[in-house]
Amino acid sequence: MRCAFLVLLAAVLSASGCDDFSAYCEEYVDCIDGNDADVEACEINTGAAADRASLYGCSDYFDSYQACLQEESKCEGSDNFTTEGRCDDESNEYSSCMSDSLPI
Repeated sequence: MRCAFLVLLAAVLSASGCDDFSAYCEEYVDCIDGNDADVEACEINTGAAADRASLYGCSDYFDSYQACLQEESKCEGSDNFTTEGRCDDESNEYSSCMSDSLPI
């Protein structure tokens, strides 16, 4: 489950503007005991995911999912940054939009 969350998180973090998610990325990287390069990679990946969501017309779903991640993610023990499933609906809607859409 943890690996699936981290894969999904990496895909999602490939999305929105770096400035908007720098605090989230810092919190995530602190939880996994990362470094400044990890924060930068998180921000870059988040920006790329936002660009992909926009390209597929899924920005609203992406934004909702990111807002949920920012609000609900908590560090529970070392290396466990989780929402405990509280963003599953937003994740499913975003994933569905991305898989059902064609680039604009």
